[in-house]
Amino acid sequence: KRLVQTLFLVPRTRLDLLAYYSRMTSTLSRVWSEIGESLVNELEQQFHGQAKFKKNQNIESRLKTARYIGELTKFRLAPPMVAFRCIRRC
Repeated sequence: KRLVQTLFLVPRTRLDLLAYYSRMTSTLSRVWSEIGESLVNELEQQFHGQAKFKKNQNIESRLKTARYIGELTKFRLAPPMVAFRCIRRC
């Protein structure tokens, strides 16, 4: 649970770390499958929570969440349906 929180709390200005965090999550999820599932669930909840408000104040946070979901989809941790739901929500 603590590892998932650490992977979830990427600084919003450090978008370059998302690919590395996703790759590390992909590697770790082969051993602990609940890491990938819980990280995807938390990111999806955060995305839908951010989509409720149509303000441009949190654009960096929204961009971080969307790119993180995209990276996790690329490494096949998140099913493609999660990314499609997020696109439809925008």
